[in-house]
Amino acid sequence: MPRIRLLALDLDGTLLRPGDQIDEDDASAVRDAVAAGVHVVISTSRWFSLAARTAGALGIPDPLICNNGALVKARDGEEIFHHRIPGPVALEVARAAADAGVDAIVTVEDVTYWATKRTGVSSNRVPGGLSVVQDVAEYVAEGCTAYLFFGEPNVRAMMERLDGRFDGRLNLAYGHSQTYPPYLNIV
Repeated sequence: MPRIRLLALDLDGTLLRPGDQIDEDDASAVRDAVAAGVHVVISTSRWFSLAARTAGALGIPDPLICNNGALVKARDGEEIFHHRIPGPVALEVARAAADAGVDAIVTVEDVTYWATKRTGVSSNRVPGGLSVVQDVAEYVAEGCTAYLFFGEPNVRAMMERLDGRFDGRLNLAYGHSQTYPPYLNIV
């Protein structure tokens, strides 16, 4: 039987449970694989800081594939690959989200912003690595890495506004996991 040389793992519903918690059995299995010389790669639609924190907790030294493949970084943060959404296109998506009244999560370089009009959002109640803002337009003017929208109504609203509008320029990836509602990742 051939030796396993690479193990690629998602975060949501695979390594991470609700509350971004790692099951101890999963953590033990990953640590055993790393100790056996298996390359373990996290591949996720989420942002780098969350992937890096998870990799650190599990002792994973290998590069991290983030934002649905738009960003690949070494654990130390060295950029290996980065495919950005150009500023004018990123602004169109921001405006579409604002017009729809939809919360947007957008990664710009090493910062991930959550644009929400909700009142009373406490920074200690949002996933690690997020900065809460009212509007992301000012942050994406020079471009961004990816957008992420959660929840069926938000996804539906964005798909209606964007479907076909950016063919050949953006990848609209729809999915869902055990830990999160339906989501739309745009890269």
